[in-house]
Amino acid sequence: MRLIALLLLYIATLIHNSAYAGNAENGERVLRPCIVCHLADRHGNKIGPSLKNIIQRRAATESGYRFSSAMIKAGEAGLVWDKKTLTEYLYNPQAMVPGTRMASVKITSKKDIDDLIAYLEKISQQ
Repeated sequence: MRLIALLLLYIATLIHNSAYAGNAENGERVLRPCIVCHLADRHGNKIGPSLKNIIQRRAATESGYRFSSAMIKAGEAGLVWDKKTLTEYLYNPQAMVPGTRMASVKITSKKDIDDLIAYLEKISQQ
């Protein structure tokens, strides 16, 4: 019985450590190269669509931006931006949405992606 309790405690520790919530302050730093193409703190578009309120937004729905047909199809198929989908997309945009106009992202660290998403969540609440 004691062994089972220790095993459960170990598993709980692993789960807790893998559920990193992200550091919004570092996420703001991670975002800096992205603002060449995207606005993040307000609506309006540049080369890419605004990232303001992207969390829980269906793909290809930011008004005033002309999305690729691939991204429009992904949105129509139900793609919604959340932590899981943004993480997958940021690792490899072309693999997730073949034909997207999104340039290859140079964020390869899971921690940096988590931090970036934490920052996007934070500014979406403002």
